[in-house]
Amino acid sequence: MIEEKNKPNYKCDTFEEISCDWETVEDLSKGTRHLRSKGARYLPVEPAENVGKDYPVRLSRALLFNAFERTLNGLVGMVFRKEPKFAKDVPEIIRGREETEGKSKIVGWAENIDL
Repeated sequence: MIEEKNKPNYKCDTFEEISCDWETVEDLSKGTRHLRSKGARYLPVEPAENVGKDYPVRLSRALLFNAFERTLNGLVGMVFRKEPKFAKDVPEIIRGREETEGKSKIVGWAENIDL
């Protein structure tokens, strides 16, 4: 019998813990109009506020300065701003081998990661 964690649909505990936050991330990425459609989830009704009259006006004026999306996109590029360096324990087939005395250079998988 295959262990549960070896199945393609396995979700570790950490995945389960953070999955509830993904909805917030996706909502922020969709912008102001989408957040307004979520109403009180992101813009709570004030205790003395008239829900039928005042709240819709305040909600229609609420704006999102979407620095979140810009930051997220900027961070994606940061991963590869510097050339990756491999530790010595990375197999030669992955990292390749430099030319050394009479031996030709062996190109590793990292040079052509999709082969």
